This record gives sequence, C-alpha cells and structure tokens, in this order.
Amino acid sequence: MREALAASPLGEAGALEDLRPEPSLWSTCGQRRADPCGVRSRNGSIQAVDVLLVSPDPASRELMALAVRSVERAIGGELRFRAAANGELGIRAAMRDRPDVVVADEIASRAGAFALAKQLRDDADPYTGVIVILLERKHDAWLARWSGADAWFVKPADPFELADRLLELVSEKESA
Repeated sequence: MREALAASPLGEAGALEDLRPEPSLWSTCGQRRADPCGVRSRNGSIQAVDVLLVSPDPASRELMALAVRSVERAIGGELRFRAAANGELGIRAAMRDRPDVVVADEIASRAGAFALAKQLRDDADPYTGVIVILLERKHDAWLARWSGADAWFVKPADPFELADRLLELVSEKESA
C-alpha cells in the first residue's frame, strides 16, 4: 500500500487530507479573484487551478484526482487538490475557499452532491466555479441538472471523458 501511495499523482505526501474547519492552506484562501478560473501569471497563462474533491471514500477521491490530473498539461498550470469527506464539509470549504472546480461523488447523506451544488449555486453570494457530480445511477441526471451542476457522469466515469469535459468547462469559465 505504501508503494501505491508514494506513486500517487497527488504529490509526495500521497494521501489527500480531509478538510477541517480551520482556514485553508491555499495561497488564495478566501480571496475573490478577478479571474474566474485559476491564478494567472503576468503573461495571462494559468499558474494554478484549485480543485475540491468531495467523497466519503478515500479511494474514490484518489480516482477523481487521477482523472482530473490529466488536464493539468492542457490547462498549462498546476492543479492543487483539497478534499472533503462529506457534503457538509464540502459546502463549507467551497464557500470559504472558492476553489475553481468542485468534483463531488453522489453521497447518500443529508448533504450529498446535489445538496452541495444546489446550496453553492443558490447562496446569496453564489459559487461561480465548475461543479461536476459523479452519479450512482443515470436516472439521477435530472437531480444533477436541478442542483446546478455543470456536468455529471455515471460511475464508473470514463476518466478521459471527465477530463475532456472538465477542460471544456474550465476553458469556458476562463474566457467568460
């Protein structure tokens, strides 16, 4: 298991940290950025994109990170990952830190992926980043649409399709 964690795309530490109520370690913590997606360099290229992964299952978060990591080269900037173990922590983290992308696993709990997306979109200060939901059943697509998600995929999601769609959404937000 240690070998698998050491080879993780999430960096040397290997494992994702669950978000705690304390302030984020992102350098852009809580700041409203002029650019809607990523931290820009002086020449206009994206330097970093903050990604929040929401799932109670560490293995699912790792797989989500693998799929999302594949867009790093196309975006031309670093991806910085944080994670939340449930929808409630995900909502708090997204409202506090304003990541560029939220990828949420459909969670069977009081505050799952649909509640997370709906609350972020309907807030008095709405979240404008990209929200992607990973569904358990294709029949839940209407809930993803209703909640305000930008995209949704039935698990197991094709990592290439997820990465391609995420790249499209990030590019749209960037050019808006």
